[in-house]
Amino acid sequence: TSRYRRHLVWAKQRNGEKLLSIVIARYQYTTVFCSLLVTADLGVFFSPSNVVEEVRVALKAGDVNLHFMTGVVLSLSIVLSLSALIANFTAWSVFVVLSSENAGTILRSSLGLYSAQLPSLLVVVSIYVFFLWVAMFWFVLLPTGGATVMAVMGILIFGHIASTYSAMGQVIIATSAMSPEPILPVEEEEKLTPGQLHDVLVRETQLAKRANVPVHRQYRMKKGSYREHLHQKEESTRSSDSSSPWHRRHKRAFHV
Repeated sequence: TSRYRRHLVWAKQRNGEKLLSIVIARYQYTTVFCSLLVTADLGVFFSPSNVVEEVRVALKAGDVNLHFMTGVVLSLSIVLSLSALIANFTAWSVFVVLSSENAGTILRSSLGLYSAQLPSLLVVVSIYVFFLWVAMFWFVLLPTGGATVMAVMGILIFGHIASTYSAMGQVIIATSAMSPEPILPVEEEEKLTPGQLHDVLVRETQLAKRANVPVHRQYRMKKGSYREHLHQKEESTRSSDSSSPWHRRHKRAFHV
């Protein structure tokens, strides 16, 4: 999340109005989402149902068992959800007053970047803790086998969602897709099928990882020079590898 936000800020540094609209809109939507989390947490914690009453009794008694740990995690979820809600609302009220001319300057600073990404970090932690106490309630309510199946299914779905959008984020970051410049020349892109586009984007992402260009340089390069820099660095790496003594010995042994 922090890396994605850092690239967003540098990519939109010259378009303060667009940058502000993205940042502020995210806080507005996330505040509503955090409100739902808080409502769910408090609604369960103060529920009159028998199973929740058993959890509250275990918390009061201090006996360390499944009911007690479920109550602890649920209480932690309430604290984190409230913190995320407060952080998002506060961040929105702070950044909404920025002018479009100064938004990039403020958000590119270390303090501005940390302040912008803190609400998102709290929301991510809140989501995982929320799922944790839900899974623990499955073990309280269901047989061990059924609860295990539900928990594993939830973990797999969470993992699939996280891995899918993490990969998409890596491609967006590595190819400078947030910048106004096209990733590929139009004439080259129009000739590629969806599968070929996928292969090209994966290759560009791999080149960017090996080149490891700092974010402040990545978005300050002239039009088209970032991609040229990646390919030139890859060619120089291949040339140095092919001229190494190990590579020459390996090549002779292969031909023999």
